[in-house]
Amino acid sequence: MSFLVDERDGKGLGDDSDAITKKIFKIDLNGATDVSQIASLDASSPVVSKTLFLDLVTALNTAGISAANVPAKIEALAFGPDMEINGVTKHTLYIANDNDFLPNLTDTLHPNGVANPNQFYVFAIDTADLPNYDAQDLAVNPRKN
Repeated sequence: MSFLVDERDGKGLGDDSDAITKKIFKIDLNGATDVSQIASLDASSPVVSKTLFLDLVTALNTAGISAANVPAKIEALAFGPDMEINGVTKHTLYIANDNDFLPNLTDTLHPNGVANPNQFYVFAIDTADLPNYDAQDLAVNPRKN
């Protein structure tokens, strides 16, 4: 069983710093270590395999968003509907943060203030990058009385 997880620092917009680490990893529970009986763990004892799936800072920088404007806290991952782009089916991956109810920010990197809306980033993911992807079916079943 595989999952996408985010690993992030607290750097970026909202922290008065440049974003450094905002990475999405694909983890695989096959062969993972059962930690239920281990009293304590440290970073030197990996319990699950992971591979880099998306470096969000690099992707957003490439799209013209500076590291100072990448949100400090990436807090949500969700798949949206598949779409067809140039005849190829792609999965949509939504990545989001929330602004902690702070619609504007002023700091040393933004001395004149900057808008701080909730951010949603959408990526088109190739089927080959998620070969075992199985969309969750959230069809609503009407309640029977």
